[in-house]
This record gives sequence, structure tokens and C-alpha cells, in this order.
Amino acid sequence: MESDPTNHLSSSGSSRLEVMGLATLVGLSLVALTIGRTVQAPPSLLVLVLMVSPIWTLLVGLLGTVLLLRHPSDTRIWGLLVIQLGLWLGVWGRAWWATPQPAAGETVRVMAWNVQRLGFEDSDEGALLRCVKQAMEAADPDLVSLMEVSGRDIERLSESLDMHCQYVDYRGTGSDKRGGLAACSVGTEWRLGRAGPRRFLEDSDWYFVFSEMVRQDAQQVVNLISVHLQPNRLVLTGPASPGAVAETHRESAEALLARMAALQDPTVVAGDFNSTRETPLHGALRTHLVDVYEQAAWGPGVTVSAAGFLPLRVDFVYATPDLPAVRAWIPEVDCSDHRPVVADIGLPQPWDRGGG
Repeated sequence: MESDPTNHLSSSGSSRLEVMGLATLVGLSLVALTIGRTVQAPPSLLVLVLMVSPIWTLLVGLLGTVLLLRHPSDTRIWGLLVIQLGLWLGVWGRAWWATPQPAAGETVRVMAWNVQRLGFEDSDEGALLRCVKQAMEAADPDLVSLMEVSGRDIERLSESLDMHCQYVDYRGTGSDKRGGLAACSVGTEWRLGRAGPRRFLEDSDWYFVFSEMVRQDAQQVVNLISVHLQPNRLVLTGPASPGAVAETHRESAEALLARMAALQDPTVVAGDFNSTRETPLHGALRTHLVDVYEQAAWGPGVTVSAAGFLPLRVDFVYATPDLPAVRAWIPEVDCSDHRPVVADIGLPQPWDRGGG
């Protein structure tokens, strides 16, 4: 019985279109994860691909696998799938092995958490306030970076957790009712030293908090910089678009690193970066700092579910290379739409800052 040439041509055409579609998606992945990480003023579509790149690379790889099952002898699909697998490993691979560093001496525990304004509760006995307190007591941090808090929120938390904090609202207005961020010491082992709000950029009204955390029983100081970078919106143009915000993030990171170059003490930068590790911001930071969770923990480190279903890591703890990453984890708590990042970081030997 003779085969129908029409069916053969139809099948061949479908295969060609499928390969072209897969090639387009793999090409977009390749451009985004190579050139896209370094582009200044990147287009919003590129930033969106970078932000969801862990999921994007996985989905494109799964699509390639389905096509390979349909056309197992097609070498073009094999080649594209190998490229996509390499990209997937580039994004996800670092999440599946950790290289924690041994602590030569003692450690300091740092926590970064966006607490979502404690649900705007006014009561000192509110359920979310109680949840945050319990989660912080369980984590037992020495230093804390808190985001999406008001001055009143900080007061209520400080009263029960023995915290000493430097707070600023995001715009630096001086209001204790607006959302903002804080750098805090917890307990008696560390105390808040010289601290204050700082602008990221001279022409910007978006602030971070710089603080010197001084250990009580030794000549040791660790700088804690608390950050919460501007959020973006799901629009393709305008100042709030992902592309425009990504460029602001990159400029903020470069300005922050320039400020840090003048610091003499080890430094931790912790907070909500409103971006995932593949965006240009984190590329700039990783040239000088260590992503503590990535170095010391296993797994993707999801801290938020965008739109309620898309798992992303947007909360980070970075440290200067002289602070080895000993251990890190994401506590499973549901007090906020973000989960905290907690890290144990090794301390250098005590030093005399005034000894010259």
C-alpha cells in the first residue's frame, strides 16, 4: 500500500515549524542569559525573561523534550535541546550544590525579611505581629534587615524583641507612618553604632539604611546595609516598566558599590531587591560581593510567589569576601508574602580599628 505524499509533506512542514518555534525560544533564552545580563537600559521584555529565567528555561526545555519524543531522529531538536539544557544548568545549576565555608572563629547571624507592613494591623496583639515575633525568635538573628515596615511597626517589634534599629521611610520624608526599611541589632551581643539613611543616587529620593553594628565584647564592626529596591509594574513602557526599573537598579548597585569601596570594615548588604539573580543588578553586585545563600545553601531559595504561583528569589543577603558564608536557609513561615533569608556568616578575627 503506497503512502500518501500529502501526509508526508504535511508532517514535514509541521516538523519544520515546530523546530523554528523551538529555535526562536532557545535563541531568546541564549540572548537574554548572555548579552541581556550586561545590556544598559534593557527593553522590558528582555528584563521579564531574565526575571523568570529559572522557570522560562525549564519550560522551554520541557517543550523541546516533547518535540523530541514526537521526532526522536531530528538532530536539530537534539542540538537545540542540548543548548537549552546548558542554559538551564547555567541558571539552576548553582542552586543544587553548596560550598559553605568553615568559620575560622565565631559567626554572626543575619536575617533579611520583607514583612509586608504586618498586614497594616494596628493592634499590639495582632496575629501577624505575633507571627513575625515568633518567627524572629525562632531564627534568633543578631542583625536584621526589615523591609515594608513603618516606624510604628519597628517600635512594636523592638519592644518585645530587644531590637535597636535605624529606620527610614523609602522617600526619606521623616514620617513614621509610611512604609520603609530598617537595620537592627537584636539582643545584647551587638549594638547599633553610627547609622543613618542614605540616598542611592544624588538625584533620587529612594533611600537605603547604612549602619555600623558593633560587637559588645570585642573590637569588631560589621556594616549592615539594608536595601529595598524600587518595584516595577507589568507595563512595557514608562518609568515603572521593568526595563526602566532594571536600569535604575543597575545604577543604584553601582553607586552602592562605589560607596562601599570607602568602607574599612566587612559589610553585609541585605534586603528585597525586587529582581532575580539573572538581572544586570545582581551581575554588578556579584563582581564584588558573595551571594551568601547561593554559596552556603542547597536549592532555589524561593522567597516569594509572584502573582501567587510563580516562585522567585528576590530577597538576598550579600557579603564582602572577608565574611565567609557558613550556612543559610529560608524559614517556612507565612506571616508575609515574602519568606525571610537567614544566614550564618563567619567573622574575621577581632581587630583594632584605631590602631592604624
